[in-house]
Amino acid sequence: MNHHQVAAPAAQAPSRRVAPLALKCALLPALLAVTLAGAACTESADSNPGTGPGQPSSTPTAFVATGQVLDSKGAPVPGVQVNADNVLVYNSNVQGTTDAQGRYRITLPNDATSWRMSASITRTVDGEQIRFDMHPGNNAAFPGVDGGVRNFQWKLSGERPEGAGVYGNSVWFYGNPNADFRFNDRDLEYTLEPVGPLADGTAGQTITRTGVNTGSGWGVGDVPFGRYRMSVRHVPTGRALRVRLRDTGTYAASVEGTFRSLHGGGTRPYVIEVEVAP
Repeated sequence: MNHHQVAAPAAQAPSRRVAPLALKCALLPALLAVTLAGAACTESADSNPGTGPGQPSSTPTAFVATGQVLDSKGAPVPGVQVNADNVLVYNSNVQGTTDAQGRYRITLPNDATSWRMSASITRTVDGEQIRFDMHPGNNAAFPGVDGGVRNFQWKLSGERPEGAGVYGNSVWFYGNPNADFRFNDRDLEYTLEPVGPLADGTAGQTITRTGVNTGSGWGVGDVPFGRYRMSVRHVPTGRALRVRLRDTGTYAASVEGTFRSLHGGGTRPYVIEVEVAP
């Protein structure tokens, strides 16, 4: 608050000296009000705090971005690239990397701007370089002068922030046009059994679903990245159908496959394409 000095009138009553104790008591309510106001403006940590020894501070530091990255089981994820993006200047950012405890600390320029945080990690899966985006606990930008605490979680399925799709991938199923047995896509039940750990190293779960239109093909959507053994059943008859990877190999009761970049170059979307026959 700015204080402006006001000139005293020509005739002024003699000043009275206030005892130190009385002065402190008079100022105490004002100081308390200022303290509470400052606390109300202090940025809180997001909804995904770090845990265990070495937990990052939940109190922001001016011109510093800090936080932690955990996997879906709560274990720290080292080697994640964290990016602080200047929201006012295009293509102006500062980067850091998480340590063995999944923590990062990025010193920001002393500029009058705000920053939005993002994080990703690149892993080689079945010989293909795949980039995985981390899920932010708090996706809001923060002023550099305030600093920010932004934690992340490695999610392989579920909604992305701000309606930007899902973290999972799609398995598309196609009927063999030359088969004598005809079926409705809605009558098929798909089973996807994980083969080995998922891309983040955690154990996956068997997925059994009926088909849906994923927007680009008929099948199963929002599937965690990994390798799967896939089979198909015709629900009305209980008949097990044969499958193969699209245009590859011979038909069998099940087939194994992993996700590939549909357009190449390691870019989204990642899909598994499967053909179905009687």
